[in-house]
Amino acid sequence: MGDQIERILGITKTEYEQEAGALLKFVHPDDVAKIIQKAGTLKNKKAPQQFVYRFQHQKTKEYLWLEERVTPQFDNKGKHVGNFGITTDVTDRILAEQAIKKSEERFRMMAENAMDVIYRYTIIPHARYEYISPSIFKMSGYTPEEFYEDPYIAFKIIHPDDIHIIGDAEVSLKEKNKINSVDDPSVVLRWIKKDGSVIWTETKTQNVFNEVGEKIAIEGITRDVTEQKQSVENYKSLVDFTPDGVMIHVDGFIKFANPSALKMIGAKSFDEIENKSSFELILPEYHNQLVQRIKSIKQGEELDFAEIKIKTLDNKVLSIETKPIAIKFNGIDAIQVVFHDVTAQKQLMREQLRAQIAEETNQNLQKQISERLKAESELKEAQKFTRLIIESSIDMICASDKDGYITEFNQAALDTLAIH
Repeated sequence: MGDQIERILGITKTEYEQEAGALLKFVHPDDVAKIIQKAGTLKNKKAPQQFVYRFQHQKTKEYLWLEERVTPQFDNKGKHVGNFGITTDVTDRILAEQAIKKSEERFRMMAENAMDVIYRYTIIPHARYEYISPSIFKMSGYTPEEFYEDPYIAFKIIHPDDIHIIGDAEVSLKEKNKINSVDDPSVVLRWIKKDGSVIWTETKTQNVFNEVGEKIAIEGITRDVTEQKQSVENYKSLVDFTPDGVMIHVDGFIKFANPSALKMIGAKSFDEIENKSSFELILPEYHNQLVQRIKSIKQGEELDFAEIKIKTLDNKVLSIETKPIAIKFNGIDAIQVVFHDVTAQKQLMREQLRAQIAEETNQNLQKQISERLKAESELKEAQKFTRLIIESSIDMICASDKDGYITEFNQAALDTLAIH
């Protein structure tokens, strides 16, 4: 009997020898029947047996998990005369196994009820699906059993136009039993379902390595993104055909521009402005305004259109009205800017203003001419009336210049002076 018995059971070697038959009372009640059954099997089958049970440590009073490997001993006549056994404290191992089991049960419960497809694909000892969730049937029309039976079925349901996305993954797996490196952990492609319909899927994967760094499996989650993809396509079609310019900025750098935006800034293709700073297009005097508007948008404020000026790639200066909106672009915080060219509108307004001024000037001139003609007419009438009074007067009336020469006179003057 080893000296470790006190450490494992909490009793001395002497106590164990004296109370060996009574130690069963320290075994967990739920394990007693199992130990009695195993003891009977030990005698009847005359073969080594393994016991795993809980035993109450007599010093800490806590239950430990013990594992006993017992070999029965018999005399020459086949009579059972004793046992040879090894007892090991396996508490840590059992608790770890229980934790793993609970974790697996929780994982399986979530996987069994998830809308997404959860799977593990291994190449040890050969290529196969180690697990795939039941939701694969709703998503693809194929049952989990069909995936377990055919380790290459996933390659068969990929749309022919999208097979290039996975490269030579199928060949590598079939010929070399090797899983290619996952460069992009998220892959979007189309599946052809069992009924012939087509869906868009997004699969996110991660590699699994063994203790020496060899890739032995991949774990992944696949989601049906058909509705999301259609929404994106509808949005893209709407944006592509709108007359307004639309740009998307991430941290101030251009990540997207629709055809109208490219046309307005004089770009022949998106490559000319991709990843360029939006400040390169905006005139310097508007930079502070732009910084403030970006800050306001990030704080959740909603802004109206504001007018700024930009310099196009072909060195034209345009007046534009812009409105920024905070969005998510490929899962990243971004700012979408909608803008339209108001240069022609402002030119038209200037022309209209000039025309209005000219019209008002013309109206004032006509009014002045009319008033002058009226004044001249009134003056003539007044002169006529004055001349009539002068001519009708019986008094002599004369007018002379500054030198004393007579310039005008009435009829009475003629008669008085006898001038004919």
